[in-house]
Amino acid sequence: MTAAKPRSKRLSPEARAELERAFATLEKSTFAARLSQLTFGATDRATKTLPAAIARIAEKAAGPALATALAVAVRTLGKEGEKEEGPIARHLHKAMVALSGATGGAAGLPGLLAELPLTTVLMLRRIAEIARRNGEDLADPAARLACLEVFALSGIGAAPEAVGSTYYAARVALHGTIARAARELSGAGGKLAGRAFSGLVSKIAARFGVNVTRLAATRVVPVAGAASGAVLNTLFMDHYQELAEAHFTIRRLERQYGADTVRRTYERLRKKSP
Repeated sequence: MTAAKPRSKRLSPEARAELERAFATLEKSTFAARLSQLTFGATDRATKTLPAAIARIAEKAAGPALATALAVAVRTLGKEGEKEEGPIARHLHKAMVALSGATGGAAGLPGLLAELPLTTVLMLRRIAEIARRNGEDLADPAARLACLEVFALSGIGAAPEAVGSTYYAARVALHGTIARAARELSGAGGKLAGRAFSGLVSKIAARFGVNVTRLAATRVVPVAGAASGAVLNTLFMDHYQELAEAHFTIRRLERQYGADTVRRTYERLRKKSP
């Protein structure tokens, strides 16, 4: 979409408060920590002892799930006349994710692999709704791909800064690939084609796959089962929804105040953060 001309070079108190909340979500909240708290550390131990073959299977499942979600996004997001989802649709999506987790939880790891594409698509639909609510034009291929970008933002605050731990480092790492994929999408009449798409999915899957592996570990701990599968899938969805809220809040503020202004304020928050 065409970026709006920034109205000011200084964030208002309200905008700064929004940025601070987004910062806390992106840099201090991790799916690993939330899982560990929910299972009293059981998933930490299970992840460390998960057989390498199972971990590889779980990580590889992330790519096809994201590719499916991207295909659905390209076909359905941002259609002319599409209306904003109401609260019933939002709760329905979460209920479907929970049901998928309950069904898959009872079937262990094979259930996770079977349910993951549907869960990822449903999560992407909610992410897209958050994007639209923050002023994104989902008819723009770049905005649709920004929805997929959310899956690469988990855990960025937990990694060493030397390997690119910050939110902006993660965005910069994907910027070129997203730009090329958006051009491909525009030039191909909305069809998924080209090397940029496979490259984008591969890069995002590398981060998303880490959390998929953690979900796989929950299927081998004693608390895992149909009931916990529903809870864990809901936690999974909630985590990425919160990342989406933070991501698209920042993009909205960038359109209002300018990308440089928002980024400088964000980096000052990092320097002040303990």
